[in-house]
Amino acid sequence: MAPFSRERAPPSVLVMFLERLTLPGRPPWLRMVFFTTLVAASWCFVGFVFAWGGGILMLLIGLPMLVLLLFPLGMALVLDRGGPEFGVMVAVGLALTVTAFTVPGDLYLKLFGESREAVVVEKICSRSKGSCSWSYELAGTGDEIVRGLLRHGELDVGDEVRVIADPSGFIPPRRAGDVSFDFLDMVALVAWLGCAVVLCQGFQAIYRPEEEPHPPVTAPREETEE
Repeated sequence: MAPFSRERAPPSVLVMFLERLTLPGRPPWLRMVFFTTLVAASWCFVGFVFAWGGGILMLLIGLPMLVLLLFPLGMALVLDRGGPEFGVMVAVGLALTVTAFTVPGDLYLKLFGESREAVVVEKICSRSKGSCSWSYELAGTGDEIVRGLLRHGELDVGDEVRVIADPSGFIPPRRAGDVSFDFLDMVALVAWLGCAVVLCQGFQAIYRPEEEPHPPVTAPREETEE
């Protein structure tokens, strides 16, 4: 990888902000692990805030979003490298930013959600610019409990629907057909694989054994007879 030049980086305030986030002065491997963990935590936080429905937590997503957007520059500062790998990091950063809004919440429901039969007991209208955005309060059939409001679909009171529900109630339920492996999930998977490739190359660059310099080769002297 070609050396990364800080003179070509964005304004110094931004660079200083990123360097603060990447544990300056610590071993390179620790800086890589810490910054990648910070990016993963930011990705999950943004996804959970949007899955939860926003609210007051929307005020806190500014910094996580900034971390995701600045992933390429931050990783380049950590590795002190640029070159072709920087293009990969830009693609990874954009993919993580785009998928952060939907994939983490869906992934949580896929891993920990429970499939439940429910019936619509109330339609709730949230007015915005003269139009209604409908959400639905559900009741589980039998002894099942469904916490949270279903925000997608066109339903009426009394309709039965199968949902994937979060047992803790933190993330609202979603229709079972909406929680499936889709294009954005694939984009997120490729992005994290790209991040792993960048990390592997970074560790390889750090721990690559240095080649011992070869002694200079000198041409043999020609002795002249007197």
